[in-house]
Amino acid sequence: MTSIAASLLEHRLISESAPVAAGQGRPRVPLSVDTDSNLVMGIHLGPRVTGIVLTGLDGVAKASVLVPHSGMAAATAFELVIAQAQKLVADHADGRPVLGTGVATGGIVDREQGLIVENAGAGWSQVPAQRMLEALPQPLVLDNNARAAVAVGGSGRPFAARSGADAANPLPGPERGALLRGRPAGRSS
Repeated sequence: MTSIAASLLEHRLISESAPVAAGQGRPRVPLSVDTDSNLVMGIHLGPRVTGIVLTGLDGVAKASVLVPHSGMAAATAFELVIAQAQKLVADHADGRPVLGTGVATGGIVDREQGLIVENAGAGWSQVPAQRMLEALPQPLVLDNNARAAVAVGGSGRPFAARSGADAANPLPGPERGALLRGRPAGRSS
């Protein structure tokens, strides 16, 4: 567990608190998600307005913006969204890396192809959203609203904070699983 925690610490995904005396042996060092060092971007592509949010890894919003695009073709709307997302990062990231982007939209989405098959509310069909949004922080996870809501798991935390952090987790193997399952709770130092 110590090597897993060391890797998570190195990537600034968790942080240490003051050691806690726990009897014999080395003191326990409580760990928590580092909510200040990294960001995740979440985007809800609405039919008339798109919401963009930057969150910490805890899902707490740091900054957000709404982008109206009623009646626009997907290409035009996406250009506006990309410009506002880049401005949001420039104005609010303060040098912190954005680890990835979670994008949710209404209608039918082909996750494998990165395609909005149809979003009737927006009037979009056969939109290669994954490719069109390449300028956003990567990796990018595209899904429909219903599956995005399931990914939140009823916690009320933003889709991107969950799915984006999952997709953006740069760690391989056990370290990735440990972060996503909320472990480790402590480590020896």
